[in-house]
Amino acid sequence: MVLAVTHSLISAFYVFLVKKGFNLRFINNNHLFVAAVAGILPDLDIIIRCFNNLLNLNLPEILGHRGLFHTPFFALLFLIPGIILLFTKKREYSTYLFIIAWGIILHICLDYLTSGGIHKGIMWFFPIDNTIYSGILGEKDWIVGFTMDIDAILLILWLFWLVKKEKIKEFF
Repeated sequence: MVLAVTHSLISAFYVFLVKKGFNLRFINNNHLFVAAVAGILPDLDIIIRCFNNLLNLNLPEILGHRGLFHTPFFALLFLIPGIILLFTKKREYSTYLFIIAWGIILHICLDYLTSGGIHKGIMWFFPIDNTIYSGILGEKDWIVGFTMDIDAILLILWLFWLVKKEKIKEFF
């Protein structure tokens, strides 16, 4: 299971690469922050599960980990309004919604590498089809350690980049 830091950093890094690659000057630090948050948005189901267990709400299983929030359908809830706003005078908002939708899709793709959660996979075609597609790597013990290593490596690379660009002082 890929951890939260990896989801956030990869999502923000992807938006950063798109900004630099296509020279999109309108993408700013706010967009990068939204991308980082969007990268962990599908894991809202973990918070919902905690409240469910704490309050004995007995919520449906679809709200469990890797349920509804880990489907492309959830991303469509942001993509469709983004497309609608694109054709209005509120294009700035559409950019945020596109970034959120893409962050969700990236999260789902990363989670597809492993199996886990209540559903042991991803429901790619929900709500049309509830078939669960298991992760490519499956559910193995070594994967947990490996994903922690990825988190550590990404954080070290990010800190190295901050030091190299002399931006580390902005945090102190």
